[in-house]
Amino acid sequence: MEQINQKVIWNAVSAYFLVLVSLTFLFSKKPYLDHDFVKSHVKSAFVLHALLWIIWFVMSYGFFGWITVLTYSVNTIITALLMLIVFSWILFGMYKAHKWETVTLWEMFHHASSGKKYITKNKSENIQESEAIIMILSHIPFIGYIVWTRNKDVPHMRDVLQLNFIVTLLATCMLIFGYLTLANIIMLAYIIWSVAQWISLITQWTIVSFGLEVFPTVEEKYILQKTTIRYVLNTLNKKVFVPFTHIKEQKTLQRIADEKASEMSMKSPYTYVVKNCLILILLFIACVFYFGWDSPVLILFLFPLSYLIGHSERKAYKMPYIYDIYAAIANTLRGIKHIFSRAKTLKNTTKSESIKIWDTSTEIKKES
Repeated sequence: MEQINQKVIWNAVSAYFLVLVSLTFLFSKKPYLDHDFVKSHVKSAFVLHALLWIIWFVMSYGFFGWITVLTYSVNTIITALLMLIVFSWILFGMYKAHKWETVTLWEMFHHASSGKKYITKNKSENIQESEAIIMILSHIPFIGYIVWTRNKDVPHMRDVLQLNFIVTLLATCMLIFGYLTLANIIMLAYIIWSVAQWISLITQWTIVSFGLEVFPTVEEKYILQKTTIRYVLNTLNKKVFVPFTHIKEQKTLQRIADEKASEMSMKSPYTYVVKNCLILILLFIACVFYFGWDSPVLILFLFPLSYLIGHSERKAYKMPYIYDIYAAIANTLRGIKHIFSRAKTLKNTTKSESIKIWDTSTEIKKES
């Protein structure tokens, strides 16, 4: 029995450096090969080696290759670090196999995170079927933003949305810069991941979370930007010190109050929707003239458009950054109109004074 165990252990260890040969172990019927312990390590080894090839393939495009640090390109540094991480997982798997212990990729990720749970499995049997459907829809690019804005209270929705946004934006950027194959690979991997999430959610009521909810949303980034600018200006002007959190709270409450006041004073329920759409249309037309109809840059407009549709229930919603452009244009036009009206008033006043002077001089001549 001890001899068989040693052969099983050796086969499990060899899977990590004879990965192609070890795949045949999955179909063997020999007692020291047809073993759950061996098959578990063969699968882990295959995924890790596949990950090495994926890293090599992706980084072969030469991202950031023009940037050098100590004579090494950033591309080389990133590739080396990623390879080092995967190789450390391979060595960790070999160590576990030698100790007659099974290990999954999930356990490797947790081991690499030094005890910090960046990736967690969340199981909730209390989640309703309608909420599960909403979480499934939130994985779909662009559709997810519309769903999330109306269902923010559903657990783990924010984490799913952030992953959706990061992957979709990354794939779009790869497409814009001409890396079509890489963009397809990213989206294919995300689709596979999403399907796995859906199956896990439906069958086991379990969903994987990456801890991305710590990243701010678009509206939170907007408030943080306004807060940072005010905080820096207060510091430079040497005014009374106001804590950053206090300024952030004021900006948040001010935005809420401003939206409520605008909603009460608006004449049409579509006033602010039209204003936001007007700027998006102008920007879209400008990009079409500059980049052309077939440019992938136009895909970027799907992000603010889906975000705007998601917030359509807020009648006085002022879209971050987009409405600021409208406000700047409107203020500029009002300023120009004021200048012309002021100039017209001054012209009429000057003309009136000239008439008075002419009338006075005429009367003096008649009296003389």
